[in-house]
Amino acid sequence: MELNALKQALTEIIQAERGLAGMEVLVGFPAGSHLPLSGPAILLAIDGLELFPASLNGFEQEGAGAEVTVRFDFFSPRQGGHTLHLLYEALCAALAGSGQNLGLTRIRRDALVWDEIPGCYRLTAGATLKGRATIGRGRAPEPNITDFRLTTVDS
Repeated sequence: MELNALKQALTEIIQAERGLAGMEVLVGFPAGSHLPLSGPAILLAIDGLELFPASLNGFEQEGAGAEVTVRFDFFSPRQGGHTLHLLYEALCAALAGSGQNLGLTRIRRDALVWDEIPGCYRLTAGATLKGRATIGRGRAPEPNITDFRLTTVDS
C-alpha cells in the first residue's frame, strides 16, 4: 500500500477500536483555532522509512525489505492526562488484534509529558512495521519515492 493508504488504514483501525472510539485522528496538528483541544486526539505520522538494500539502485522487480516506523502522538487537555496510558494500551490492542497483517513487529511509548505549546499532555508512541517494498516508476524516468508500496511479508 502507499504510505498515505497505510495512514488511512491505521486511522480506520484506531477508529474501530472500542477503547479509542470517538477519538479525533489527525494527520497534521490542528490550527490554532482548534486549541485548546476539547478532548483527546491522536496525531498520526510516518516517522521513519528504511529500505533494504539501503540504496534504491539495489532494487529488483520484486522489491526489497522495508521497515516503516509510525508515530502516534496522543494529546489530552489538562484534565484528561491520566487517560493517555489507557489510550496507548487500546492502541496496542488495536494494532496487535486488527486482523490485518501489517507486519507489526514492535510498539513502544515514551514518558507522559506536559507540552506547553498546545497546552496539553502528550504521550508519544511508535510502531514498527516490516514488509516488502517496490518503487514505482510513475511519470518520472527515475524511481519516485512517492510511489512507494508496502506489502506484508506474506504477500
